[in-house]
Amino acid sequence: MIMVLMDIAHFNAQLQGALSGKKAVLTEHIVTGPEVVTNEMAIYSPMKSDTVIIKAMASRVSDETFKLYIVIEDTYYNLREMEMPYEYHMLLETELETPADRDIPVFAYTPGIKTTREYYGEEHEVVDYCGLRDSLVHPSQWYERFGITNYIYYTVSFD
Repeated sequence: MIMVLMDIAHFNAQLQGALSGKKAVLTEHIVTGPEVVTNEMAIYSPMKSDTVIIKAMASRVSDETFKLYIVIEDTYYNLREMEMPYEYHMLLETELETPADRDIPVFAYTPGIKTTREYYGEEHEVVDYCGLRDSLVHPSQWYERFGITNYIYYTVSFD
C-alpha cells in the first residue's frame, strides 16, 4: 500500500530451472527506436538454488528521469537514476510464447502500445500495457512489431 501511495511500481519475477551453481548475467537494453544500447550490468556469484527471484522497483523523479532499483537473490543491488522521456511509462513483466534458455526477458520500463478504443460510441486514444505483455513478443521486437520507442528492457542469462 505504501508503494502505491509513493507512486512506486514494483514486482517480483521468479525463474526456475537447473540454475543452482550457475552465474547470472543481467543485461540492460535501451531502445530509442531502431537504435539499441546494450549494457551488461553484473555477473553474480553462483545461484544457491534452482529458483531465482528478481525484484524490480521504479519511481518517476521528474518528466525526464526515473529511478530503478533491482535486486537479485539478495546478492546484487543496483539503484540508478536514468533519463527517459515520460510517456506514461510502466514497469511491466515480460512473457514469451516459447521459453528462452538465454537472454530471458524479465521486465521492461515501457510506454506501452498506443492505440484507439471505442467507448460509448466515441474513439479514444489509450495505452495498452496488458496487450503488449499478452502478445508474448520478445521486447527486442517491440519497435518493429508495435512501433514502440523509448523503452528499456532487461534480460538475464545463466552460465
